Amino acid sequence: MKKEKTASVLGGIFAAQLAVAVPVLALPNAQAPVRVARAKAEASQVSAAPAAEFAIAARAMIDQYCTGCHNDRVRAASLVLTSDKIDIAHVGANPDIWEKVVKKVGSGAMPKAGSPRPAPAVLKNFVGGLSMALDRVAAANPNPGRPVPHRLNRTEYTNAIRDFLALDIDGREMLPADDSGYGFDNIGSVLSLSPSLMQRYMLSAHQVAATEQPEDELTRLGVGAYQIQD
Repeated sequence: MKKEKTASVLGGIFAAQLAVAVPVLALPNAQAPVRVARAKAEASQVSAAPAAEFAIAARAMIDQYCTGCHNDRVRAASLVLTSDKIDIAHVGANPDIWEKVVKKVGSGAMPKAGSPRPAPAVLKNFVGGLSMALDRVAAANPNPGRPVPHRLNRTEYTNAIRDFLALDIDGREMLPADDSGYGFDNIGSVLSLSPSLMQRYMLSAHQVAATEQPEDELTRLGVGAYQIQD
């Protein structure tokens, strides 16, 4: 029974391929539309099949159309897709590579122009099945990445000095404008901290520290002189 299912999945791929590859005869053929419809229906099995069967069908398609260039000898684009190097049944082991495959095949860039290629329905279902496999891996193993160091931007620094020390300073005079990304200037990955900018922050801190505070304000802030006893 398992062999029959596998043969059906693989047959769906090659049936769709033949429906496109075989030249259309000039003589009218009443059976042609029926064969094309059957091929499209069978091709849908590539993505509708269970994960294990999809992996078998997808591997057959990769071996036929991709590994001629993406092998250990040619290494087109420094990518090897042979079964001994990468396993499509376990996309979680190489998610970055399979994401590239999804983008290239999904955009129509691969197989490259002039090379044999499967029927559009087969390629569409291959991309859909592979995307679903990657989504399952991502859902099971979420990886949001690691947080980046996040410094205060100019406005946040000005507000922090006001809130902690009750001092109104002009941050625009002390610090340069911050970099922005996606319309915001408080994104951690965008707010770099170069040596020169660090020096400006240090100079600003010295200016703030040298600013005289009223006696009552210092008392409110809990600032005082303490003597250390031996």
